[in-house]
Amino acid sequence: MRPFIARLVVASVLAGSCLVGCANRGMVAPSEETGSGGSASLGGSGGTVALGGSGGSSTGGKGGGTGGSSTGKGGGSGGSNVDASCSLVTDALSDHSTTSCNATYSFERTTDGATLLAGSQAFTAVSQGTTPHTYCGAGSLAITATFSGTSGATTKGEVDIPLGVDGGSVDLSGKTLTVHVSANPVACGEDLRFKVILDTASGSPVALSINTVTSNFSTASASLATVAGASATNKLALEAFSASGYTGTIYVDEINLQ
Repeated sequence: MRPFIARLVVASVLAGSCLVGCANRGMVAPSEETGSGGSASLGGSGGTVALGGSGGSSTGGKGGGTGGSSTGKGGGSGGSNVDASCSLVTDALSDHSTTSCNATYSFERTTDGATLLAGSQAFTAVSQGTTPHTYCGAGSLAITATFSGTSGATTKGEVDIPLGVDGGSVDLSGKTLTVHVSANPVACGEDLRFKVILDTASGSPVALSINTVTSNFSTASASLATVAGASATNKLALEAFSASGYTGTIYVDEINLQ
């Protein structure tokens, strides 16, 4: 019986050793490989920064895991497309009611003839916006947008506002153009950009640009004195661009030409 007992003891020791060894080879510590909801600025899904994703090291290291903050852009389950550092404060906290709403296009009662550019594009509807999404008074131009993809027609949207009577042109060469733009949901952390283009008899020059659209109204002004073809302008083209899939409503208010 003694040899049998000895063999049994040896077998038990070897079995225990295999359990430990096999477990170590099959499971790597999270800090070494999988990560768990890291604050990745470039890697993984579900990180805490706008371009974050799933875990990994702070530099987007190997083998990102799941989880992480729900504020990471494109980051697995529950991720939103808004940077956690982006303010959600809206322009409703600013009182513009005492401002005289006498711009050329104030959108107080109508959309002033604004129409969607025909064909495939990112803008899907245009209507009259109401407070709190106004810069001044009770009305604004509300443009519903759904951007998708990184190329093609849906990276851009366009709404046109006619200027002259019966489609005729007007002389804007001595004017200054001012426009106020915001977006909801908040667009900072995205690549949403806004431009006003002049549709003229000789081309389509850019009149002004707003490179960062946020939930607060951004104001931009530009002289049209040096814009080629401004002396025969048919319409204003309000354009927005995004290759990152922004979806929401863009509000334009108080477009002034004076």
